[in-house]
Amino acid sequence: DRLLVQRVLDRLKDLPDQPLAVSLGNASVASEAFRTDLLEQLGQAGSLARNLWIGISEQTIHHHRTAVGLLVRALGRLGVPVLVDRFGVGGVPFSYLKRLPFRAVRIDHSFIHNLDRHDENRFWLESVVGIAHSRGVKVYATGVETAAEYSVLCRLGIDGAMGYHLGRPFAADT
Repeated sequence: DRLLVQRVLDRLKDLPDQPLAVSLGNASVASEAFRTDLLEQLGQAGSLARNLWIGISEQTIHHHRTAVGLLVRALGRLGVPVLVDRFGVGGVPFSYLKRLPFRAVRIDHSFIHNLDRHDENRFWLESVVGIAHSRGVKVYATGVETAAEYSVLCRLGIDGAMGYHLGRPFAADT
């Protein structure tokens, strides 16, 4: 994760207006040494760090509450936006959205698959969008594979999406 963050910050030097995101691993977030190094690295990056979104999985939030709280608050003081990654699979209530300054949630792909035919997932996602937006938190979807899934997401007011329906992965330098 240290190397990834450094490479993304280097990339941001060439593209300072293009926001990029990285997802941190469970062990990294749990490590006090990593968190200290990350905050120092981002502090030295200055304003570039504000275009680096840091993703922390919901499972990590559940298992390392104290470490996550310290990290998210420190990132907030640096102006670094933080998002909840794999939202919905952690099996935890999302009350942490009111206690920590998360800027976005990225819905796990398992809730998106065949969304157009799954009333329960559609109801859950509609509820999440309403709650998140009422807190000023953006909602993004992953794993959008079909036009029908994307259409439902747009009707629900999702803020952004990614998946093969919208575009295939490509190398950062192309």
